[in-house]
Amino acid sequence: MCVMQQEIVHANHVRVDESLLNKASLFAGSLNRTAMIRKGLKALIERESATRLAGSGAS
Repeated sequence: MCVMQQEIVHANHVRVDESLLNKASLFAGSLNRTAMIRKGLKALIERESATRLAGSGAS
């Protein structure tokens, strides 16, 4: 059985500091702004999840 996962896209308007975007683009290379912000949000979620897991005493 093949299950396809659909990506739900919802447009949001956010204000982002231009200097932060410029600095991040130096690290991100050819990523567009949307991809760069998505990658940053995923990194934040992973980092905070790991911090919470470590704080709970789980190994």
